[in-house]
Amino acid sequence: DRALGLLRRPPTPTGNLGKGGRPLVLRYRLQPAKAQLRAARARLGRVFRPQALPCFVCPDLTAPGGKTPVFLDATDADRAWAKAAGPEGGRAAIEVHDLVEMVNAANAGAPGDFDKIVLYPLPDSIKYVRKARRRGNGNARLHAAIGG
Repeated sequence: DRALGLLRRPPTPTGNLGKGGRPLVLRYRLQPAKAQLRAARARLGRVFRPQALPCFVCPDLTAPGGKTPVFLDATDADRAWAKAAGPEGGRAAIEVHDLVEMVNAANAGAPGDFDKIVLYPLPDSIKYVRKARRRGNGNARLHAAIGG
């Protein structure tokens, strides 16, 4: 919720001037991983909007607690399907969605049970948070919790 709040903020003046004397502004933007944009494009057969955040859902998978897993990494979705389906499982029917649209729909009260999904972040993000939690990043304290 905090991240989406930052994305919705209008550009904020920083008080600094850039080249040519133009005032600099602070804008929050999502930068999806290029590999995930390519994976979304490959699965959809068309270009996935670059300003969107692709997520991958396999309706046939169930996470602990009966929740539907939502993966930010297409490879994680494929691995989870391969593990659940076994060698005879075939190829998974993985859907591509925009995570921001999903969250906005949930916040707007759209029909659907958004309490029954579990988000699996990118593996590199998990590694970064665990590393920073162990020894800090030298600039600020990072307060985060990742199960496991």
